[in-house]
Amino acid sequence: CSSDLDMILAGAILLEEVAYVLGAKRVLASDFSLRDGIIEEEKRLARSHKRSLLELHLDDLFDHAQRFGGDRSHLAHMAVLAGDLFDRFRRLHGLDPSWKIYLTSTILLRHCGQAISYGERAKHSYYIVKNLDFPSMDSWEHEFIARLCLRLPDGKIDGKDLSAIGKDRKRRDAYRKLLALARVIDALDLGPRTSLKVRRLIMSRQQARLAFSGKATEGIEQLMMERKKKLFEEVFGRELVLERRR
Repeated sequence: CSSDLDMILAGAILLEEVAYVLGAKRVLASDFSLRDGIIEEEKRLARSHKRSLLELHLDDLFDHAQRFGGDRSHLAHMAVLAGDLFDRFRRLHGLDPSWKIYLTSTILLRHCGQAISYGERAKHSYYIVKNLDFPSMDSWEHEFIARLCLRLPDGKIDGKDLSAIGKDRKRRDAYRKLLALARVIDALDLGPRTSLKVRRLIMSRQQARLAFSGKATEGIEQLMMERKKKLFEEVFGRELVLERRR
């Protein structure tokens, strides 16, 4: 039909321009299509024993975070800390391990908005993550991680957030718990020169006590945690206490 002919012509012109820009002398037709690429990626995911395409492309997330001003070694340290705390609090939050990558992604991308404006960094981080050119992330994942970045500074959850995430109860539950954990991790991030590490977690029915060590101005981490632990205590029903180890 005429519409198909129009598409062929437009596609041919575009292909010719791309070949010209790249200096290509020949263009070969492939027997493979987009669906073949999707199948190949699913095969890679199965062979890697990872739980999601997002996890499979974690290195690409590091690249995005670095492109927006993140220090690679510091990003790596914070990603390890995020994974460590997710695992240590597993008995408390009860989330499936597949949710760990969303906590790690939030910690990696939370400050990307600073490349635009420090004062409004949370809003800019939300916009960047929501519109991130990252094919391995589904639309709901864009919104989910973007919302975590947006609410990380104040720890507030309102109806608009939950409506944007959707009606899925598991996602809503994970959102609340991951935001609470992300604020704890954020409190332990005192800049690229710090290297705080959790040494032990002791939990009781009333309290979660985190023992940590590392380089930082002593007392600052306590002050930061006091400002950011409220949501954790509301969500998990336990007082959060920090304890420095030498």
